[in-house]
Amino acid sequence: MKHRRSISWLLTGAVAASFFCSGAVCAEEPVTVTGVFGDEEIEVTFEKAPERVVSLAGFATEMLLALGLEDSIVGYAWQDNDVLPQYQEAFEKLTPLCDPGTDPGEEVVLAAQPDLVLSWMSWSEDDYFSYENLTKNNIGAYGFHCERVENSTLEDVYDDFLNLGKIFRVEDRSEALVTEMKDRITAVQERVKDQEPVSVFVCDIGSSEEQAFTAGGGLPADLISKAGGQNIVTDTGKNWTRISWEVVAEADPDWIVIDYYTNADDVEGTIDFLKTQPALKELEAVKNDRFIILGLTDISASERNDDTVELLASYFHPEE
Repeated sequence: MKHRRSISWLLTGAVAASFFCSGAVCAEEPVTVTGVFGDEEIEVTFEKAPERVVSLAGFATEMLLALGLEDSIVGYAWQDNDVLPQYQEAFEKLTPLCDPGTDPGEEVVLAAQPDLVLSWMSWSEDDYFSYENLTKNNIGAYGFHCERVENSTLEDVYDDFLNLGKIFRVEDRSEALVTEMKDRITAVQERVKDQEPVSVFVCDIGSSEEQAFTAGGGLPADLISKAGGQNIVTDTGKNWTRISWEVVAEADPDWIVIDYYTNADDVEGTIDFLKTQPALKELEAVKNDRFIILGLTDISASERNDDTVELLASYFHPEE
């Protein structure tokens, strides 16, 4: 059972924001949204739009850039993939808090004086980035719906974009972005609706010889489904899980999606592994080079999700 709490953030010591515009005093109205922290849904109230954001997830950084909020980002870490070309110029002006693929640590994050910290759920479970610790330090937090423990979907991504729009008072941008994403994904679903779903195995580049690290029944599986595919993992609603290679061999998937990120081994090394393992090299997907390469950000919550669905569908069900 989920518990609901209501917290009003004290952003950098300001209980409410007011400022002068055209000679008159204007005040922002407080905004309350629901964030997801572990298995809890917590109402969080922002008295004003955050001005000093630390992002500890590549997908979160790109979501902010997609909403034109680069001036609010005072530091980032764990950039999983290169940002989209249209955001590269803005991204280059941002401040990295540490070397790629390393932990900035609590001291560095606090030194940036953030009024909001965004991160992967797994990262926010660490003691010093936990919801409780951020609250103790009067720092705001928003827990992404797409990072919920079980059964996250594209609807959660839409909710996250809309909530960020409310938090930063850029609702027009977030609503326009979500509308475009929905329209493009609906068009793909309409095209493939009468096609037999293909079976798909997601091979995370961090898989080991002992086990495959792969997508469960959460957001990545939903993207695959909307593109006309069926993830081979159906026994868990978690975004990511581990299974034996024997399970992969038995499923004999039609397609293999390989997701990569900067602090893991190379894609070619993963493909070579699949092609040389006795239990895997005879898979139809492996023998026929049915590999689709995606960045982790492509199958995490991001503006890219509609591109991802379109790309997957172009492989699963090519247009005649």
